[in-house]
Amino acid sequence: MAGRPGSPHGSPGWARVSALAGLLILLRAGLPLLPVAASPALDLIGALVFIVVVVLLCAELSAVASARPLLAVLLAAVFGSIAYSAREAGAVRIDGPLPGAVGDLALVLCAILGGTLLSFIAREPNLLPPIAATAAAVDIVGVLTRGGFTARMLEAHPEVVHAFAATIPDVGAASTAARAGLHGVAPSAALALVGLGDVLFLGFFFAAVARFSLDRRWSTVGALAACVLAMGLVLTTAGQLPGLPFIVVGCLLPNVRRFRYSPQEVLMLAVGALAVTAICAALVAVGLATHY
Repeated sequence: MAGRPGSPHGSPGWARVSALAGLLILLRAGLPLLPVAASPALDLIGALVFIVVVVLLCAELSAVASARPLLAVLLAAVFGSIAYSAREAGAVRIDGPLPGAVGDLALVLCAILGGTLLSFIAREPNLLPPIAATAAAVDIVGVLTRGGFTARMLEAHPEVVHAFAATIPDVGAASTAARAGLHGVAPSAALALVGLGDVLFLGFFFAAVARFSLDRRWSTVGALAACVLAMGLVLTTAGQLPGLPFIVVGCLLPNVRRFRYSPQEVLMLAVGALAVTAICAALVAVGLATHY
């Protein structure tokens, strides 16, 4: 039975969302079960494929959900509840990869929908660059500075960071064992996560792309290239890198001609940039002063 255009049962957009969500959970649950030897190259390929699917899911779901905000609120609540329940199932050590896969998918969907709803604070396209730049600056400070919130949480409470992130799966049981430090194998240095903030921003931006009729195709290409580059650097250098600066550049560049500012607006943006810089510096100072 065909649904009306824009309905969740009849829209090609919702069909693509369902297909991508199914592929994501298949990758998350299935890649660790493959009977292959541990291989950094396979882990890198698997991680990049996983990231590509996440970005495409962000682009599709935020576009269709932005036209139905009330449905987005309902679905965000449902997926948030599923993510919480799946995390609780993992906490009581339910065997098998399915609880983690379901929890990660629900978390990603909830973050995308949350970003979609947040996109309504942007009333015009010109607001996107300053919002994106502020988010990128906060991410840089949070991850790369010793007093940053994310850096401190990774050091003191890594389990909290993991609870609010989707795990990028390893390929094969041997790589999974290496990541966990099982059977005498050293923990994998390429442990990588998809943070909620990155997914939230992608949902925010692609919903705005749909609402303001920006260049969706090249925005998707830019986001894919940025995410692949960032994740490749994380996995090959075994270091912590903020993802949002890469994503922001990749998303904004294809639409740069759509952003036009008057001299007064440029002045206001400059003042805002100084204010954000001062706030970030204050956050770092407070973080360093209270670090122990």
